[in-house]
Amino acid sequence: SLRELTTLEIHHTLPLELTEEDIVELARSLPPTLTDLVLGNEPLCEVEPIITLSVLDSLAAALPRLRKLGVYVDARFDAVPEPPRKPHCFTQLEALFFGASMIDKDAIQPVALYLSAMLPESSGGPSGTVDLEYGVAWDSSVIEPAWGEKVTANCAHWSEVAHVLPVL
Repeated sequence: SLRELTTLEIHHTLPLELTEEDIVELARSLPPTLTDLVLGNEPLCEVEPIITLSVLDSLAAALPRLRKLGVYVDARFDAVPEPPRKPHCFTQLEALFFGASMIDKDAIQPVALYLSAMLPESSGGPSGTVDLEYGVAWDSSVIEPAWGEKVTANCAHWSEVAHVLPVL
């Protein structure tokens, strides 16, 4: 039985081909004891993300006790949703891992605003905010060079989001 499951981490060289609906269905089937969920957030090569930041609201509703969440999302400017009017907030989240998630310079402010609606300051982390983490743990020698350059650029943009987020 998986009633006591606390951690589910799926790592693969490719992102998982799950839609937001698939992820929500998975989340609703997991036990409320789950605290750590990582769903293929560090692909080894460039593949368009299927989901956007909007999955965070659904995950917060289904798994409010999460402390660690890792997802591969499209956070580029054209994909950033408006923050929900009444967002479901993660009340215990300590770390949010975006891995190699795609983001562009124009999306930094909208992404930070969206996350500020989902991640209240009281939700954990050493500075009173959620630790926003990004990048890949893969050895750089196995990553396609062009993808490695994009991941580096994405990381610079995520770093800016992390810098702006605590002041919003």
